[in-house]
Amino acid sequence: MINDVGTVMRAGSIIATGGVASVLSNGSMTASILSGYLKGDLPKAATSNALSTGFEHYAVSRGMSASDALKVSNAFGVAGVWDTLIDKASEVFKGN
Repeated sequence: MINDVGTVMRAGSIIATGGVASVLSNGSMTASILSGYLKGDLPKAATSNALSTGFEHYAVSRGMSASDALKVSNAFGVAGVWDTLIDKASEVFKGN
């Protein structure tokens, strides 16, 4: 349930602007970390948030505005891109 709240907040941050988008995005990350902790899957939740933050910083360094980078990163999160990357990387490193 907490993860669902985080997903809704992340989706809301895509259409919001300014400070509201930042608050929703940060709230989403907090909900994700809490959900991962409660499910016993904190490393995956932390890695997903790290990928999201890393993408935002990379996009800004390549010339994208911070607000657009936040929106794209959150769109990827809602679409499950970060979780899929983690799952696929886990398969590669486990040799499956």
